[in-house]
Amino acid sequence: MLMLLWSDIFIYALVIFIFLIFRYIMATPQSIESWSNMFSKVRFIIAFCVLSLFFFISFIDSIHFYKKIIINGKIQQTNDIYSILDYLLSLRSTTFEVSYSAPFAKYEFVSSIGGQLNKLEYIQTTKLLKVSLIAALKASLISLTYISIVTLFLKRKINLYGKSFKVFALCSTLLLTLFLTSLELSQYYHILGTSKIGQDIFYMCLKSIRTAILIGTLTTIITLPISISLGTLAGYYGGLVDDLIQYIYTTINSIPSVLLISAAILSLQVILNNNLAVMSTMDKRIDARLILLCLILGITSWTSLCRLIRAKTLTLKTFDYVLVAKTLKVPSYKIIWRHIVPNLYSIIFIAVALDFSSLVLAEAVLSYVGVGVDPSSYSWGNMINSSRLEISRDPIVWWPLVSCFVFMTSLVLSANIFADALKNVFEPRDDNA
Repeated sequence: MLMLLWSDIFIYALVIFIFLIFRYIMATPQSIESWSNMFSKVRFIIAFCVLSLFFFISFIDSIHFYKKIIINGKIQQTNDIYSILDYLLSLRSTTFEVSYSAPFAKYEFVSSIGGQLNKLEYIQTTKLLKVSLIAALKASLISLTYISIVTLFLKRKINLYGKSFKVFALCSTLLLTLFLTSLELSQYYHILGTSKIGQDIFYMCLKSIRTAILIGTLTTIITLPISISLGTLAGYYGGLVDDLIQYIYTTINSIPSVLLISAAILSLQVILNNNLAVMSTMDKRIDARLILLCLILGITSWTSLCRLIRAKTLTLKTFDYVLVAKTLKVPSYKIIWRHIVPNLYSIIFIAVALDFSSLVLAEAVLSYVGVGVDPSSYSWGNMINSSRLEISRDPIVWWPLVSCFVFMTSLVLSANIFADALKNVFEPRDDNA
């Protein structure tokens, strides 16, 4: 039976929103030309493919179902939930080793009480090369099927024989092959090793993607209405309104962000603890804290975008079409909505892409100091927090921290490159300068 968390609803809405934007772009020739220019460089295509893969993993990890068990020959539903990603990684989501094990190892990393390195319980005897070849073949077939579907869907819209599409096809095939091959190998080996309690690191890294995507996107969406409304009001009206809004965001910026967020999260945590009856399961409590963290980050991180929008609005209100609208006694709210806000799209899109990266890193820092997401949830920040003592031990347990670093860097770097691509679309003059 399908089970919906509040964060799942947001992920579904985000997918629908992206689909509507794609339809709008493909419906107008000018938009197709603008976005085709964006994908004229190889690094932008690679960044887009990496982001698409991360969002896809986040989406399949947001389709939740109630677990069912068989008791006395009858199927009964439990309060535990699992996602499609959990199903694909079913072996790794339910099995644990005793303690640490290195990537692709067959034995424990440290000796047990008996002084011997015991063989890992869930490592299969199948040869690594054989599994890799079969998995890569299956993944390649699925990837080519995906590229074929994309080709049939877009054949009337874009030049499918251009360099950009060839790079897109090659990059998509390689990424899907790598991802699907990793899924297949994870059923036989701990491809990124295990943690202190014997949990698979590859599974933890994949589960942390959803947390990072939610923190980056949901928080940004919360900041947009505040930033756009206050920024345009301050820039358009000026005077007392401008002074008041400047005073508000200057005051917020003067407070150390970590202290402000920590105080808000700890206060709301008390409210959550006093209303545990409303959230009947651990998954719902984890989800509630994640939503509250996004809300707090959104309320405390809108100031930079608000300042940019205010500065842009101060320039836009001096343009001729705005002055003519004022002369014709057009209401101020219509001028702001029809003439000011549409010219802010370039700043908004670029700022959103850049803020996404900073918020993903912010979650890691907050979870590291213990005021981020729930400690029992999957996040790169929690993994880094649990890995800080592993670097100082002898021998060094390096793979949990390195795995987090690779996944986080891939997401943040791709988002930054994509933001650079958006700037080339909306501000081509600056790119040519």
